[in-house]
Amino acid sequence: MLALTQPVAAGQTNLLRAAWRAALAVWSISAAIGFASIAKFQDAITYYAAGQRLNDGHALYALVSGDIPLAMTPPYWHVPLLSPPFIAVVWR
Repeated sequence: MLALTQPVAAGQTNLLRAAWRAALAVWSISAAIGFASIAKFQDAITYYAAGQRLNDGHALYALVSGDIPLAMTPPYWHVPLLSPPFIAVVWR
C-alpha cells in the first residue's frame, strides 16, 4: 500500500485517473437514469402522450383505456395535461 508521502509512479497515476473517470461516468449515467424515471421530470412524455391522444381522437384532458399511462398526483392536479392545448398539437 502506498503512503501519502511516497511519490506515485506515472503508470499508477494514469490507472487512478482512468478508474476515477470510469466511476464518475457510471455514477453520472445512474443519476441520469434515476432522474429520468421520476414522474415530475417527464414533461416530454406528457406532451408526447397528449399528442398521441389527439391522434387517436381521445379527449385531451382525460385518460382512457389505451392511452400512455402517466403519473398524476391528485392533491395537486387531476388531469394528464396542464399545458395549453397547442403543446399537444406541436408534439402530434
